[in-house]
Amino acid sequence: MPAVPAAIPGQHYPGMANQPVAQTAAQMPGAMLPPHQQSVQMPGMPGHPHMIQQQQQLPPQQQQQQPAPQPVPPPPPPQQQQQQAPGQQPVKTDVPNGGMQDSDEDELVIVGCSGAFSAELPHARAHCVNRPHRIVKDRVGVEGDNNEQYCPNCFCYVCDVKASQCQGWLRVGHCHAHDKDPYWRALREFTRIEMLSSSPLLPALACDEAAQMEAHRWCVNGLLAFHRYRDGDPGPDGVFNHSFQHVTDVASSAMKAIVGHLSGPKGPRTTLAVLDGITSSIVVNTWRPMALQDAKHKWCKGTYAAYKAIIEQLEKYWVLAIVHTSTRSVPPQALAIMAHRLKRLSKLATREVAGGTPQMSHVPLTRAVSACERGWTHPVVVAILEGQCREVSQREAQTLQRARLHVLERAGRWKEAYHYAIFHGHVAKSLVYMVWFSFLSVSHSLDCKRVQQGGLQPDFRHH
Repeated sequence: MPAVPAAIPGQHYPGMANQPVAQTAAQMPGAMLPPHQQSVQMPGMPGHPHMIQQQQQLPPQQQQQQPAPQPVPPPPPPQQQQQQAPGQQPVKTDVPNGGMQDSDEDELVIVGCSGAFSAELPHARAHCVNRPHRIVKDRVGVEGDNNEQYCPNCFCYVCDVKASQCQGWLRVGHCHAHDKDPYWRALREFTRIEMLSSSPLLPALACDEAAQMEAHRWCVNGLLAFHRYRDGDPGPDGVFNHSFQHVTDVASSAMKAIVGHLSGPKGPRTTLAVLDGITSSIVVNTWRPMALQDAKHKWCKGTYAAYKAIIEQLEKYWVLAIVHTSTRSVPPQALAIMAHRLKRLSKLATREVAGGTPQMSHVPLTRAVSACERGWTHPVVVAILEGQCREVSQREAQTLQRARLHVLERAGRWKEAYHYAIFHGHVAKSLVYMVWFSFLSVSHSLDCKRVQQGGLQPDFRHH
């Protein structure tokens, strides 16, 4: 049986109301304090250490005079709990569902445990006492140090299933997983959170396996960056420096990949997959420093500004990718699923930027939601492109304006670009578009006239 912690002075136990443990034991007749300070184990519960007060060996006559322990009454209803006398300190006790209940009676409080994990209970592979686990540098698909072996009670740390049921035990190296490595902690977080590992956007966009794997990789990279930020980098004199640079570096690398995919052969679908992975990993984490505010932990300043800048930049890429994608016959149901996904991510991002200074000018990711909901076939957008809309209130956000004009320019749709620019007040751009549109109109007229005169085929390369 593993050893258990000693009774902590100042803690209260049954039958010793309002008296510290050590003082009460010393005042009892015939008390004999063992070296481990009255700490014993509860019989009949293998693998579960419990703290109980050391019973005294009293004569039978004195034992008969001991009052019988009173049964613990059931917890009072909520109405009775609220009617406690002012200043009364209720005792917190453990309940089966993991919560806490109030009780006016003295209760036994378990304050901790120590010792090795029992092999008879479910445990992570790294904590198995029958199959000692060794930390290896190689994480994926490596057999060695007997980490692939397991006992019947070993569980996969990443998947949280029995080792015999883990699909990535050797294929992706889950047998080497342990809680001391931030990579495995990030992968465990990704696997256990359904919103991260099972995004509905990827199948809606009909992304192939390569695009889905890349989206998952960037999501894990983002989670890993936040784990490293919270863990801190060891420095001189044992001081840990918590730098947000880990997060900004990963976000910058993801944005470079996004730009490459947006202009590459895979198109904006892979771009949206990568955006979904990196954005979800950012919004489910917090920029706020943890509670470790002491001389051994130094948290960098400006984390809110960096977090806010990442969200704003990701939103711009979302809008640009959506505007590009919607011109390539993306099913309407895919845009609807994308809008719902972005609304969920927006709620998480809004929670994180709340209270920061300076505040964002708008709710995070709402511009991307508007791009999904309007697309290119919305009646208002069609009226603007045709020059039929006069309602200034229908003007779109600056981020969406730049994205639409960028797409119209690349497609050579100068007349629609002119109407869109003049509607949103871009006078200089509208003049440029008008020149291009006039030039192409004249060129088209000359081509048609040449056809009529000489029977030549018109040249439509400039149209």
